[in-house]
Amino acid sequence: MDSSSEVALSYFRALGTEIVSEGDQDSTDLDKSLNAVIRLSSRDSDPALKKKEHVVVLGDFDGRLDHILGILHAAARVTREWPEHRQLYVVGRSSIAFFLRPGITEIETNPALETGGGCGLIPLGTECTDCTTTGLKWNLGAENCNKTTPLRFGDFISTSNRTVGGVVSVETGVPLLWTSELRKDISLGGTH
Repeated sequence: MDSSSEVALSYFRALGTEIVSEGDQDSTDLDKSLNAVIRLSSRDSDPALKKKEHVVVLGDFDGRLDHILGILHAAARVTREWPEHRQLYVVGRSSIAFFLRPGITEIETNPALETGGGCGLIPLGTECTDCTTTGLKWNLGAENCNKTTPLRFGDFISTSNRTVGGVVSVETGVPLLWTSELRKDISLGGTH
């Protein structure tokens, strides 16, 4: 982790944390961390890690745009490379985001954490011509809007939508980024 301070590294070493130094300057610290998750979960000697289904990244999802895009890039990569039972969630102070894989995904909203509004579906890197949703104030699909308008970054994306009920269903042919606004009266660390 080339951007970690020596004080932080010393602290975690004292706790018994394995520190892995990689000289790769073409990937971010998050990429390196996710690669470590892949390596650790493939070890035959640690079957408990093979069973882990989800990885949660807590961090500054509200800061510099280039860092946010780097986080989304890493999330898109692991969604493509990881087994289908494993999901990466990116949680910031004001939102949670994760990629939906092609097919039908049921998202159970959590009113204890989420506002019930401020959600979105965003295609990154490709267009989505076949997205159908239920459980949103403004659902997508043939019955709900003009089917000839695909979700395409730079053309049309679904942002500032709202959930209506406890479950959102999304059917898509390509990976889509799901975002949801977190309640402001809970604390996941840091300040607003």
